[in-house]
Amino acid sequence: MKKGADVQTGRVHIKQVELFLKGDAKNVLRDPLMVLVLGIPIYLFILVKFGIPFVDIQLSKYTYFQLMDHFDLIICFIVLIVPMMIGMLTGFLLLDEKDDGIINYMAITPMKKLGFIGYRVTLPLIISFIISTVLVLLFLIGEESVNWGLLLIVLVVVSLFGPLITMYLASLCENKVEGISYAKLISIFSVAPIVTYMFESWWTGFAYIIPVTWVVELSYTSITGEYFGLIDNWAILYLGGVTNISIFLYFFYQKLRKSL
Repeated sequence: MKKGADVQTGRVHIKQVELFLKGDAKNVLRDPLMVLVLGIPIYLFILVKFGIPFVDIQLSKYTYFQLMDHFDLIICFIVLIVPMMIGMLTGFLLLDEKDDGIINYMAITPMKKLGFIGYRVTLPLIISFIISTVLVLLFLIGEESVNWGLLLIVLVVVSLFGPLITMYLASLCENKVEGISYAKLISIFSVAPIVTYMFESWWTGFAYIIPVTWVVELSYTSITGEYFGLIDNWAILYLGGVTNISIFLYFFYQKLRKSL
């Protein structure tokens, strides 16, 4: 009897997830802001693939500085932007659901609040991994320096930024307007890896408080085989990145639970 009940509950959960996916698709497509956010990876690919060579041609008339000399670092940021955008998208959806009381309603369904939050966190993780992998293949296919095995493992860590941004917005904001303001702070924190890339000094260690630093350095190493910053060991970068992101995820999750 118990086994049959578990199977039935599982079917109910699957049915609910299907309904959520359909509802999310409708909500995204009818909101211009969300459509814009969803299309950002495509815009960035076109901009980087065709825009940087053009800009370098113009720069060569006035300076020796060339963006293509830092192309691998730019790719690392582009790949990171994908889960951030997906995380914002699902974060805004979650804020709407908080505001409409849908999350409280979920408490009386078989999925419960915890199951619904789990769905909201898992969705950006999966979507981020798929899109990030496609972008990496488009940018780096044929590059001999890329360690594809390590890079695929790194993309799993990169994809954790999807759930991280979702939890960040959902736990700290009350509505979508407030969420847009908090989302702007993300771009400020994202400059941390540039500090470790440009400077060689002990004080750049403060940049490792920010999860972005670990992931960008890790991606750069997997693509080029070279290191920048204070850490020159792939395993330490990987474990440090996972640990750092996990701490922030736990913090935001606990904060979200209290707010609900």
